[in-house]
Amino acid sequence: MKWMIVIILLLTISCSQDETEPLHDLRSQPGQLNAQVVEADKTFLVESSGYYPNYNILLGTSGDAKYPKLYHLDNHGNVLREWVLKDKFGAILGDRRILPNGHLLFIIGLEAVYEIDYDGNLVWTYIDSTVTHHAEQLPNGHILTAGAECDCVKEIDYSTKQVLWTWDAKTLFPDYQTEEGYIGSTDYPGARSAYATYTIESKVFPNDWSHINYVQWLPSTDTFMVSLRSFDLIMEINRAGEVLWTFGPGVIKHQHYPKVLPDDSILVYDNGNGRVLRVTRTHDIIWQYNGLYAPFLGDNDLLPDGNYKILQTTSYEANNNASDVRIVSPDKDTIWRLLIPGEHMYRAFFQPIGTN
Repeated sequence: MKWMIVIILLLTISCSQDETEPLHDLRSQPGQLNAQVVEADKTFLVESSGYYPNYNILLGTSGDAKYPKLYHLDNHGNVLREWVLKDKFGAILGDRRILPNGHLLFIIGLEAVYEIDYDGNLVWTYIDSTVTHHAEQLPNGHILTAGAECDCVKEIDYSTKQVLWTWDAKTLFPDYQTEEGYIGSTDYPGARSAYATYTIESKVFPNDWSHINYVQWLPSTDTFMVSLRSFDLIMEINRAGEVLWTFGPGVIKHQHYPKVLPDDSILVYDNGNGRVLRVTRTHDIIWQYNGLYAPFLGDNDLLPDGNYKILQTTSYEANNNASDVRIVSPDKDTIWRLLIPGEHMYRAFFQPIGTN
């Protein structure tokens, strides 16, 4: 009887392994990547008033129990190419964008920045266990990253992979373990409530403190706009780490993507208040769009034609159980919308049609 039980158990384990991939094949080592191109006839729903942006779109999806995917779509929702990251099961897919050479640059959170060509071949990687949210290539070829796990931004030499410059938020906001131990940010009142509103221990980012989720290099001044989500604070800093400008406390809540626009105003995704704001350097709100439900994630931008790209990042029932990318006119009318059913979306990269 005991032997029969053992045989049945062994057969069960054997069958289970045949039906599913071995666990060690589901997640490769940092720096390794198997991006499989999927040729599929797939179209996502697009709703339009007759307007179609002059862009193709790069989207990505990920989650705890699935393979991360990247989609390159046209402005009618047709999938031009799909990549499935077959060795990154359950990984967090962070920033994603298309480089001028047509390659894809994206983050696997707490692991690395990856570059692949259009056929899915691995071209370049930068292993960093602290990178989480933002990675872009600067005009000089360097890679600029932002990581919640290190509370820092980094500029990395593409060729040598050496860190050329870095800034750590803890230089302004020292970590503390008790509310009584709070020091270091009296100049930024909104940060005073950080201990009460933010859980220090995080299962996803265990060393997270300020939760830096965005950085933008400003070429005219060689400075950086940085978003500290947990402190409801965006700030411009120079390479010496000096604070030149701030905005946020008491106005925005757990924001994302404070994009500095050509007129030097800032477009910011205000998650906690379900809106997108456009503010001047004197803190005047000159445009806002309300009605979003986005407890996390966020992306927005001003398009050259004067319309706004805004993401409804969270899939929820009132939005047909979908997230979406929408184009909103200055009058706040939705003139184009791409729906992604059953998925949350972090960022959508717009690639001008006719470029690589």
